[in-house]
Amino acid sequence: MNKFLFLPFVLFFLVSYLNGQIISDRPGISESSYTLEKSHFQLQSGLFSSYLKNNQSNTITNRLRFGLGKGFDLIADFNYGFNRVENKVNNDFDPLAIGFRKSLCTSTNGNQMAVQFTTGIPLSKTVNLVKRNPYASRFGFFLDQSINKINLAFNIGFEGTYTKDTYLLNSFYTVSFSTGKTLSPFIEIFGATPSFDNFSLSELTVNLDAGAAYVLSDVFLIDISAGITNLDKTHQGWILDFGFTWKVNTKKD
Repeated sequence: MNKFLFLPFVLFFLVSYLNGQIISDRPGISESSYTLEKSHFQLQSGLFSSYLKNNQSNTITNRLRFGLGKGFDLIADFNYGFNRVENKVNNDFDPLAIGFRKSLCTSTNGNQMAVQFTTGIPLSKTVNLVKRNPYASRFGFFLDQSINKINLAFNIGFEGTYTKDTYLLNSFYTVSFSTGKTLSPFIEIFGATPSFDNFSLSELTVNLDAGAAYVLSDVFLIDISAGITNLDKTHQGWILDFGFTWKVNTKKD
């Protein structure tokens, strides 16, 4: 494994001053609309595995977020994939994705809306079977709402993908239900529409996963989830994801 994968872990272990409540994009595919406090770093890391027919993908996922204040986060995603597609093995870095998240509004009861944009930098041709395609740019609208102790997370947006001189545009969606604070079980439905230039409802994907997150402290969270992909197709696949989130305040009061 490339030694540079350990750099973010070393960085976060060296920083000792930590505070603030932790809210993660993990687990699941849905992303949170919440942003970080000013001068806070957050590392969200895990191992994501997916399997469909003869294709298998195992990806070390890493997301770094940094809060600039006033509901604005900088985002960097850097993943390393161990992929086997039709008995061909390809171990390489996924395209680096950089972007931002901007909070639109926050209500007194904790409901939140935000927009997010990320774009990929083509560093390799590695393909993750579920989460992200090469050279992808994404724009999404995120909503988190609490109703009678049930937390609803809703994502919808568009993804443009450039692969082999072809540009495709499709949309994605996620709907997630969770409950609890220290221990938070969840269930989620997610998928994507086919490319708009060749639209067919038969190509619409529907996937289901469930799991739980456990908050060990205000700055550390662990999680695990598993699910089934292509529920509406002849051949189903499976996904498994587990990891952690660590939050760091880089500025002392």
